[in-house]
Amino acid sequence: MTGEDLVSAVEALKATEIKAELAVFGATTAGVKAQLVERLTRCYELKREGKDVKAELRRRTLDRLGEAEEAKAEAMRRRDARRRRAGGYERAAAAAAAKAPGGVLKAPNLKRSRGKGVPVLSRGEKNAVANKSAFVADVDLDEDKEDASEKYKLDNPLTGRRKLNVVRRDLDRQGAFQDTMTEEGWYMVAVPETREERAAELIVALSGTPRVGGVVIDAWTPRAPAVDFAVSESDALGKSRLDLLRLVPSEEEGSEKPFPGFILLKLSGMNQKLLGALEEVYPFKGFAVGGITRYGNTRKQKSEAPRTVPDAQLEQMMRACEPRVVSDEAFAEMQAEKKAREEEELAAASLEHAMGEMEVASPEEVAAMRGDAAAAESASTSASAAAPSEERASTAPPGAQTVEVHQGPFKGFKGYVTARRDDGSVDATLTIFGRETAVSLEASEFAFS
Repeated sequence: MTGEDLVSAVEALKATEIKAELAVFGATTAGVKAQLVERLTRCYELKREGKDVKAELRRRTLDRLGEAEEAKAEAMRRRDARRRRAGGYERAAAAAAAKAPGGVLKAPNLKRSRGKGVPVLSRGEKNAVANKSAFVADVDLDEDKEDASEKYKLDNPLTGRRKLNVVRRDLDRQGAFQDTMTEEGWYMVAVPETREERAAELIVALSGTPRVGGVVIDAWTPRAPAVDFAVSESDALGKSRLDLLRLVPSEEEGSEKPFPGFILLKLSGMNQKLLGALEEVYPFKGFAVGGITRYGNTRKQKSEAPRTVPDAQLEQMMRACEPRVVSDEAFAEMQAEKKAREEEELAAASLEHAMGEMEVASPEEVAAMRGDAAAAESASTSASAAAPSEERASTAPPGAQTVEVHQGPFKGFKGYVTARRDDGSVDATLTIFGRETAVSLEASEFAFS
């Protein structure tokens, strides 16, 4: 029988009977009945043509496997093309980084595509397409594969059994692993928290030395800059991305470590000498990602196989820590605002220190500190009624110029000059609430009286 007659005869068989026939030909029995019928029909046709049924099925399985992999790769390329046309993850990630408070990058909230131009299929049609595209091997491709552990088994003459020689197997695996540890890239390393900079210094000191097999090591401690931190265009000119990331100041100046207890190492390669040298550095705790690197049946030693940080994750980390680059004019304005803010904070701290040195403050002094003139006058009147007024005059040395402050935190206080500078600012001694206090005054804050 051939053609449709053969197909009808095979379809009339039960599934168990079809599987039994396939087992005779050495074919697999996986799949739905339609696939089993097609496979058995092909076996009969190959037998009638005088060909090796199992070899032809194996060749067809390999061809189908290649087609399935190519279809999968093509689907991935089409998906990437759609994402690039729609802006993809990069535009959404950049928008999320711009809107994130404090410069901390958050996962982008991507909208699902509506599938324009793609026909809508019913559930039955989707199942039909899925069944059609599902790959089922005609033969077991791993059937003839030799068991890797067989070459390490030895015959025991006493028991007559074969036993695995673990030592030989582990030595071969260790040698194979050392031959493959050559990947260059960024690695994340765990170190003690608050000791990231010191750990980076000790590890970079090993760069290019024979102790690490000549591997070149570079380190970066991730820091997210403060909102008001920026780099001028002239400072950023000619610098690499890593150099810009290193311009972010320490935590004392407002930056923040998004990954405390971790640093990133850029290694030109990987070898067993490097792993041994890193384990001798006391702040080194281990690589953040890895698998088995050591084998041994006696001590049962296992450690982590270093693996590079994925490119997408590294990009997100760098983008979260990258400083803003502004024009030189904008940078000068930002620096001027920062200096004015620091001067105000310093003056406020000086006033607070002067107030802290007072033992007791009168009611009018408290009112004056709050800026309440009416309350100060009332308190002064009640104090004069209760007790005679006390003269609190400044004991200025002979020939000293007297000044009166009309701006800043010391506004309204008087005193005398103790030193003058070329820029017009002076050091003065002011009488603040009955106590002489040394302060520094800018040229715009006082006037000679």
